[in-house]
Amino acid sequence: MTAFTLSVAAVDLVWRRLELGPQPLVIRVPPQAHSAAERAGQTELAEAELAAAGLMLRGGVHPELVALLRMLARPERELDARLFLESPVRALAASAGEQAALVVSDGARWQVTVLEPTGLAHAILSPLPERPAGPGESVSVRSAALSTAAASGDLEAFEPALVEFGVPSAQATALALMFRDPVDFGQFGVAGQDATGRRRRAERVVAFHDTSYGRYLVEEHRAGDGTAWTTVSPADTRRLHGQLTTLSADLDLARSPAAAASSPVLPHIR
Repeated sequence: MTAFTLSVAAVDLVWRRLELGPQPLVIRVPPQAHSAAERAGQTELAEAELAAAGLMLRGGVHPELVALLRMLARPERELDARLFLESPVRALAASAGEQAALVVSDGARWQVTVLEPTGLAHAILSPLPERPAGPGESVSVRSAALSTAAASGDLEAFEPALVEFGVPSAQATALALMFRDPVDFGQFGVAGQDATGRRRRAERVVAFHDTSYGRYLVEEHRAGDGTAWTTVSPADTRRLHGQLTTLSADLDLARSPAAAASSPVLPHIR
């Protein structure tokens, strides 16, 4: 069992039968049936689907599928993706011990691929279309200035608004060029279990946006005085991989306090 697809009905059925608790939020399947008749019909279809795929045996759910879903319910390490491409895509690459898998969800089905535990960062980037790094150079501005300047969604007003908020003209022009003709955007997060078994999430995410000219990394950090800054820089898939690897290494699961990940400003400018 290396790769297979499950409908949301099949996922819902098996997850409930195994009593696995809440599904991972990023790939959670909402209830597909509400009335008793609807649930009965969906159960019948889901059982037929699982049997046809060899995932439902006379004794119940295939043991390998059981083990995989139990791992997804409580992974030791996880990387997640929220991507806004031609259509929204959500993904989870997770591992526990020697078991690992990638789940890509379009809201209608789970596409599941069994992985090596060392391949999470590479796997979570796989749904992205290949794009080169965009033109330009790294620019850092205060996050408040960037978000306010981008509030109108108007690229023509974006550059002068940045200047009005104190961003040097050359940096404002460079930023405007890196946001022209937007195509895709999204972000990646990292989480895992600490020494006590509690889930911890990294305090920041790796975000990106694509334009028709190429891809850009968007990072947020805080200065010593607490001011939030956003850095936009050209990036290809290799650089995103490096950032995810660094973020995973930085996540000290034994000491990191529970915290919600901060998301960089991703202006929607057209």
